[in-house]
Amino acid sequence: SLLKQIPIEMGVVASNIVNVNTTRTPEGGPYLLKRFKCHSGNCDIESESKIKSVYEPNHPDANGDGYVTYPDINVVDQELEMDQLTRDYEESAQICSKQI
Repeated sequence: SLLKQIPIEMGVVASNIVNVNTTRTPEGGPYLLKRFKCHSGNCDIESESKIKSVYEPNHPDANGDGYVTYPDINVVDQELEMDQLTRDYEESAQICSKQI
């Protein structure tokens, strides 16, 4: 149901926003953008390997050429997605409350 699915999606989006500047993860490398995807009724969280390199020679994670690898996450897009998910959740909750 959407009332169960939407909070998971919101958590994924929140994680993307919080990790926009994460250059080092336990798995190695930068945080990777996450997406909540459903295929044929099976839902999962998938990573997208979109990254960007920024010249910051004094950063502790800079490579030999002075570049740091960051996740390529557009915070505005993520915030817009969170707003839409919030509206979807509220609408679904209202529909469910009317059916009771």
